[in-house]
Amino acid sequence: MIESTLREYRRGATGGLAGVRSGRDHRAMEAAAPNAPAVEAPEGVSTSAPAKPNAGQGIAALQPGRPLTGNYAVLRKDRLISRKGTPYLALELRDRSGRIEARIFREADELGARFERGDAIEVRGKVERYRGELQAEVTALRRLKPGSFDPTDFLPLAYRSPDDLQGFFEHLCREIHDPGLLRVVGAVVETEPVATELRRAPCSRAGHHAYLGGLLEHTVAVATLVGELCQLHPRLDSDLLMAAALLHDIGKTREFTYG
Repeated sequence: MIESTLREYRRGATGGLAGVRSGRDHRAMEAAAPNAPAVEAPEGVSTSAPAKPNAGQGIAALQPGRPLTGNYAVLRKDRLISRKGTPYLALELRDRSGRIEARIFREADELGARFERGDAIEVRGKVERYRGELQAEVTALRRLKPGSFDPTDFLPLAYRSPDDLQGFFEHLCREIHDPGLLRVVGAVVETEPVATELRRAPCSRAGHHAYLGGLLEHTVAVATLVGELCQLHPRLDSDLLMAAALLHDIGKTREFTYG
């Protein structure tokens, strides 16, 4: 049963350990924290519609020479001086699909007064290629008001769907045959808010599985390897090891905040 589970789980993996992304795919987790006062939008930026994540036009799909429109989290904001002595802003923006460097050259101080690092903003501008890398020039923006967006819209997701991962997790729970250990695991993972946060939380902020659903993905991977290990070493206490694997990072359901 464990071998078939491993085969099913690895079918969706990209290589290496089941359910664990390669190092190049580990992405840092940065949330948008609304804490600056709201301001009026400049001309050309919509204010009537509620803020929505970028649908089909995320950062990963941007191309040089195309317009930039969408909602992004501000990971970095630096005020710099050009060689001509004029101020400009150097930004790093992100959405669920990736990050991009951005610049504000025109009215840098006026636009910069409207938002801070950690805010979510709606922007307009254009995308160009600079020194071989994509870079955006922002020409209009507004800060998104708290409550008009979900901070998790700007965070990366696990490869597998939460429902798939939850199904594997529940299957692994059923591999515990000791009634006492099974009750302990159930009492922890089936209680709110742990049950919800286990599906949503990342496993780390900037290390492995640093994306929404990463905690559940990592837990399933570790517990799956426990089943394989116990087949190779049958004298091990498989129930105790499985329970430990399923709960070893459960405290991380209370570690992270979003926003």
